[in-house]
Amino acid sequence: MSAGEPLDDADRLPWLHAIAEWIYAHQDCGGVVSSSALKRAYRTILRARNDVWFLHLTGPADVIAERIRARAGHFMPVSLLDSQLADLEPLGPDEHGWTADLRRPPPQIVRLARGELGSRAGGS
Repeated sequence: MSAGEPLDDADRLPWLHAIAEWIYAHQDCGGVVSSSALKRAYRTILRARNDVWFLHLTGPADVIAERIRARAGHFMPVSLLDSQLADLEPLGPDEHGWTADLRRPPPQIVRLARGELGSRAGGS
């Protein structure tokens, strides 16, 4: 990605399996993992043996591009944003998770996501 070339599914598989194993190893204590998990197939790998709840951040491409430009030393150039968005498959109705507008302040997103996750744990 740092060379401006998007990853393909084969490139992503080892990372996805490593993340899934980490989730499995920590399932009793919980945790937070950050991953683009753009496609449903990727999320299927992550939740194969795990109870996973996804927070899908969404927003306008121009806002995302500006945030990428503002990152210091990040590996993904803004030139790959279009390919990332083309691959993106939003959460399906049968996938556990919640979608949040990334234009909200991060503390608000966290608070709302915790509420959504808490209502799921409470059986609502």
